[in-house]
Amino acid sequence: MPTDPAKPYAGKDFAFLLPKYSETYRNAYPTIPADDESLAHMVWTELQKLTDRFYKIDMNVIKFKDSAGKILNPEHVRGRDIYVVHSPCVDKILHTEIACGMADELRRSEAGKIYLFDTYEATFRQDKRLTRESVDARWTADKYEEATINRVFTFHPHTPEIQMAFSRRCPLDPFSLNNIFADKIYHLFSKNLNLVAFCASDEGSYGENEEIANMYYDRHHTPLASLRMRRDSKRPDKKEIVGFVGNPKTDVTGRIVVVREDVLGTGGTMLEVVEYLNGVKPDAHGHYICGNNAEEAKKFRPKAIILAPSHLDLCKGSTIDEERNSQEKIRKSGAIVLSTNTIVHKYAQSVDKLKSLLTDTPIDKILEKNLNPFYTIDLSPYIAKIIHCHSERESLSEFFRKQRSVVEEDMNREFMSPETKTRPAGETSPFPQQVRP
Repeated sequence: MPTDPAKPYAGKDFAFLLPKYSETYRNAYPTIPADDESLAHMVWTELQKLTDRFYKIDMNVIKFKDSAGKILNPEHVRGRDIYVVHSPCVDKILHTEIACGMADELRRSEAGKIYLFDTYEATFRQDKRLTRESVDARWTADKYEEATINRVFTFHPHTPEIQMAFSRRCPLDPFSLNNIFADKIYHLFSKNLNLVAFCASDEGSYGENEEIANMYYDRHHTPLASLRMRRDSKRPDKKEIVGFVGNPKTDVTGRIVVVREDVLGTGGTMLEVVEYLNGVKPDAHGHYICGNNAEEAKKFRPKAIILAPSHLDLCKGSTIDEERNSQEKIRKSGAIVLSTNTIVHKYAQSVDKLKSLLTDTPIDKILEKNLNPFYTIDLSPYIAKIIHCHSERESLSEFFRKQRSVVEEDMNREFMSPETKTRPAGETSPFPQQVRP
């Protein structure tokens, strides 16, 4: 039966919430994407392809001129389980407050369970107390619990142990994006996989780089190196490079070096990493990565550097000037940024654009042909599948296991015999539109 336009909830079991920001918000934060370009809208489009059990709620997020505001829900939600995709587009503290405000309104309207996809939560980076400082991660967890959110999903938080800040009344599920990055890197550089190497920017990101490098190692003996970092004694908020762990002549020179990270914040630390790997600047002790001076070091520079953060922040929600300054730093560095759209940026291009450029342009000449170095992987099909799987009460662990097996099979496909180049029934790629025939 066709749905009654006056009652879109009729016959539907679940609701999908799309935050819609008022004009006042857009004037205050010009980088807020258009409604039809938001991550929530893209997820809703993909979710409709998978199921008809959801109806859409356009939640109005309104800001008054005196900086106060309100959340306005125009739809009936009583008894329905609600899925909310909340991608950052305003300043970080306000982002958390808006999530709590939407949950509060849904609870007052007698919604069922509330599931929040907080795609990137900046406060999770402040997850330990080294001096007399706040632990913002716990503050956010307490706020979400007080807002009666039933479960929070997020992607690649600063540390997996962030789950410990959340109680069983509002648990956190952190999802890794390594399978997706491994799949994309494989398809982007399939003709030059023997040149790919991974380099961790510090000990905190070593595990992420190691996991992907190990997927390639059996077939391509992919190198894995790391930088040694320490906090600047004069500026505790700043890190400095103190050395290189590995053999730069075999692990960096002439290679496509991938630096996997959780977030690209202001771009300052990553800029130092790029300059050090390129032999432009020495470490804190005055030593270059290879050679005795900048001229010698440049002879051993990599073919290209790919910064691969899960989240492309670059001062999102700050002033326009701060955002532009961060973008300009990366452009001048000569690195290519491959990220996801957990944070939507108008200037970022689809990863498909990079793939088309690579068909007839060497990787080290890409920036000469296209001056925009920012490319994003669209996660909307992936998030839609997770929501569909969760709403059908299926196992998320089994879902991720199947996705990983599909990625690993694709990576090993060229080494299989013709009779084994098929997938088990029912297993599909995280990006079905890009699966090889």
